[in-house]
Amino acid sequence: MITYNHEKYIAQAVQSALNQEVDFPFEIVIGEDFSTDRTREIITQLQRQNPGRIRLLQHSHNLGMLPNFEATLLSCQGQYVALLEGDDYWVDDTKLQQQVNFLETHPEYSMCHTNAFRVIGHQGHREAELWHSSPPPFRISATHLLAENIIATCTVMYRNRLFDAFPDWFKSGFVGDLPLYLLNLRFGDAGYLDRPMGAYRFHDQSNWSTMNRREQLRRMIATLQSVRPVLPDEMQSQVDRVVELRKCDVLELLFRESQFDEASKYAVAELAHMSGYHRLRLFYEGLQAEEGGHRIRALWRLMRSMLHGWGRTRIGPFDILLAISRCISPSLYRWIRSCRGRHRSTVTHLE
Repeated sequence: MITYNHEKYIAQAVQSALNQEVDFPFEIVIGEDFSTDRTREIITQLQRQNPGRIRLLQHSHNLGMLPNFEATLLSCQGQYVALLEGDDYWVDDTKLQQQVNFLETHPEYSMCHTNAFRVIGHQGHREAELWHSSPPPFRISATHLLAENIIATCTVMYRNRLFDAFPDWFKSGFVGDLPLYLLNLRFGDAGYLDRPMGAYRFHDQSNWSTMNRREQLRRMIATLQSVRPVLPDEMQSQVDRVVELRKCDVLELLFRESQFDEASKYAVAELAHMSGYHRLRLFYEGLQAEEGGHRIRALWRLMRSMLHGWGRTRIGPFDILLAISRCISPSLYRWIRSCRGRHRSTVTHLE
């Protein structure tokens, strides 16, 4: 468990770990990163009340999230390591037992994870949405995870000491969970237990959820570029494709904000292939023309965007066809949308 300024939530997090019903010994290792609130005081009190069960790492200064994360993981001595940040908590008292049972009976897996609740602030988890509304694949490989990180950190358990040391770049990176998973997945896939066992909390001090989307993308790109050298050769090309897609996501944000000049400079500096840029530029120029009442100009640009950037952006054929239908006939546009229900396209976001 890593924690910093979590005085509102840390007691619930630690208690949910103390409540675990298991047939094996375990300890709670907490990296407390020199909080400026009462977090350390609360943990110290819980430690006194539960002697021998909590090991508190009391840093003499603030290390930062990833150095604290690495130091805490390296201090874990058990056969398995479960992750739980100080503002999250577990909702199933048999979580650890079920995950250990899974890893004991499935030696081919390096880690496992479960479903979770998305808790907002002090909302109760029974009123919260599920992390996975439908079950993801039972077996998750590094290939799956590179396409999309679907794992809730508070539900993870992995085999300890599968590798000797963390790479030098780990604690100087921007994201800790995805690199940790990829380092472990070199030794076996991740299994999924289809039951909500954790609560991932979103609040106004969350490190990741309060970050703007562009900064999130920048950190994801930097993380993927850092982890690339330690992955097998066959996966490095996949990392390159994902990085290119994330850069197109940055471009899309710029185009949505009508920052065409900045988008052009970013594309020239960052994209290996310009087809994604051309698709996005033509698409958003078409949307602007349609909003300005220039239907013929809009249709021309939207049709040209269909010919560029296949597989390079998240703007797909359906998004373009939907925009074209809006240029041709509002009734046709409404009919296509109704046929696809709640399809979330860029066009509908703009309305």
